[in-house]
Amino acid sequence: MAFVVKFDSSAIYKTLNPVNQYDINKLYGFTEGTDPHLNSARIGWSWNDHALRLYAYAYKNGERFSKEIAITPLNKEIICKISVAPGQYSFSVDGVTEVLPRAELPVTATGYQLFPYFGGDETAPASIGIFIKEITSASTKI
Repeated sequence: MAFVVKFDSSAIYKTLNPVNQYDINKLYGFTEGTDPHLNSARIGWSWNDHALRLYAYAYKNGERFSKEIAITPLNKEIICKISVAPGQYSFSVDGVTEVLPRAELPVTATGYQLFPYFGGDETAPASIGIFIKEITSASTKI
């Protein structure tokens, strides 16, 4: 899966509870099966410490994993990619790659696509503008 994302200044937010500022919002990804909290892979994002941060975010057999991939500027198109291999997910943001563990599943992921979701404990404090465009291998070389 490959896509271009761009956040505008509406991605700058402040949570009611300061601890929630470090929660990872979900941007785009997929499940493997029907439960995103069992096996799935997504790029996540947050606004904290005065920066927009993108993350690798995955569940393997119900256990959650995440790693920060990059700090990215607002209003810039960023190329993101998620791929699967035996035992791992690979997440790329503008050429910077992080790997997270994956359940022992077939190499071809089956499930459904996951779309933007804000928060966990709190909802979005305002409307947030996120531009997402899928990239096909025929149109753009990653």
